[in-house]
Amino acid sequence: MKKVLIQILVILLYAIGGGICGYFGISFLDSSDHFILPLLFILFSFYISIFLQTIIHELGHMIFGLLSGYQFISIRFFNFTFIKEDEKLKVKSMKIPGTMGQCLMTIDHFQEPFPFVLYHLGGIFSNLITAMITLILCFVINQPYVQTFFMSLSVFGIISAITNAIPFIAELDNDGTNVYNMIKYPITKYACFQQLKIVESINLGYSLKDTPEDYFTIYSHQDLKYSLCMSITVLACLRQIDLGHYQKAYDLAEDILSHVFHINDNYRFILKGTMIYNMLLNDPQDSRIEIMRDKKYMKLSKLLSSDLTNLRVEYAYELLHNHNPIKATQILDKFNKITKTYPFEGEVIFEQNQINHIKEKNDNETE
Repeated sequence: MKKVLIQILVILLYAIGGGICGYFGISFLDSSDHFILPLLFILFSFYISIFLQTIIHELGHMIFGLLSGYQFISIRFFNFTFIKEDEKLKVKSMKIPGTMGQCLMTIDHFQEPFPFVLYHLGGIFSNLITAMITLILCFVINQPYVQTFFMSLSVFGIISAITNAIPFIAELDNDGTNVYNMIKYPITKYACFQQLKIVESINLGYSLKDTPEDYFTIYSHQDLKYSLCMSITVLACLRQIDLGHYQKAYDLAEDILSHVFHINDNYRFILKGTMIYNMLLNDPQDSRIEIMRDKKYMKLSKLLSSDLTNLRVEYAYELLHNHNPIKATQILDKFNKITKTYPFEGEVIFEQNQINHIKEKNDNETE
């Protein structure tokens, strides 16, 4: 129910924003002779404004993060990721459904006071600053098309700030939710630090098993209601897979799913995938596999069709469970294609090692 209400609220915000832009756009532009051209320009302004405000938002995280003592790792605008490798900026490709951008940074040490506010709210500040400047320019510059565009940029800057600032307004934890949790529940601050250090390690080419163990914590069931703590525990679960401790990974995933009820759909999907993967390795014909691959799981699997972890589980399913080498090869081809431009080398190494393990398992069974 909450998910539906959130979606309705976001749709209403964008509908109201579109209505405001349309109203002012029509008033700015002379549409008496040519109605189509002004209308097309208004629609063009909508989409360009959303695109630009996404870029502005992520750059805001980067700028305020640097001012807070963080170091740059990567910044993503839609599917394009600019990542720092060997002191050079490289362009990679990565798709994360439900997000339009992401700025990842790291910091050397955890100490109080932990500088998290400016980094997390930097995108919101940038959206609001841009919105104010473009609103002023909208009424200062007497050029109808420029005014229409600046009005759109201002309106969608405000909408971007609202949807990212108000806690719990988004299906995934937004900037406001993270800041709220870190202020109210100090344990989440260290979880945030751990997350950034794990990302830094993966970016440097270390897989999860080669990343310092101190960055992984299995948080208590009570703490797992916070997304930041859940993310670290899920990564700790995946690390057990990387270490070859498949049963430990299964037990941890089963424990979380059995005792924690308010779990983000994406984390629930990863944990179920961990259990399915262990079953496929131990007994590919385990009857529980099909039960766990229910309608909701398959819907997310389709949505996350470019996710490396999901592709690895599906590869194991087709090769070990269905004995379908043709479908398995298709999945593997897609996996290999994605890894060519994937930004995080350590993650690629981890998943590639598991792909090799699946192949070995299949070869041993067919001999």
